[in-house]
This record gives sequence, C-alpha cells and structure tokens, in this order.
Amino acid sequence: MFPSITFWVVLHCTWNTFVFENFGWYNSKLQKSHFKSKSTVESIVNNIIRNFQGSDEHLPVDHIKVIVKQLTGHTDYNLTNFAAGALTEVTTTAVKKVCDSVMGCNSTKCE
Repeated sequence: MFPSITFWVVLHCTWNTFVFENFGWYNSKLQKSHFKSKSTVESIVNNIIRNFQGSDEHLPVDHIKVIVKQLTGHTDYNLTNFAAGALTEVTTTAVKKVCDSVMGCNSTKCE
C-alpha cells in the first residue's frame, strides 16, 4: 500500500504447494489523507471491498493469511519514514476490519 497505488497478490497454498492465482493493483487515492485518521481506515476498507468482491475466481480455503508489508520512506511517493509507519498501521487495522467482517460465526481469529 502506497498513498497512490496498492499492489496485491493471491497465492493458494496446500501442503507446501503454491499456486499463483492472481495479482494486480488499484489506485489507493490516499495522497492527501491524514494516515492516522479513522477516515483513512474506512477509505482503505472501502477500496478493498470494492476491488475484491466475492466470486468463484479463486479456490476456496479453510483459512486466510494476510501480509501487510512494512513501509519505509520512499522518495518516489514523497513518503517520509514517519508517514510510512502510519500508513502501514492504518492498512493493518483496515485489513483486520475486512477479515473480521467476512469471517463466519464458527471462525477463530489468530494474530
């Protein structure tokens, strides 16, 4: 996740066999956002939900693992180390909210 672009990858793993199912990017539209704001979390959640609606495109799974890469400062995106840490933090919060909202009643949450 960067202020202007989000990259994503879907891997399916079964018994140490990895299948590369899909990848892509979308416009994050966070350039002028205050990264520590709750509205930024909601914006990320809405982007994720809008870009990844349910379909039969991916294999069904018993559990989901999400990786959010820790950002550092990036001159191409005019991103300081402090802003990068804040963006990583709100991205992690947003992804947890999305996972919490789609998990069934018999699920177990692990961090």
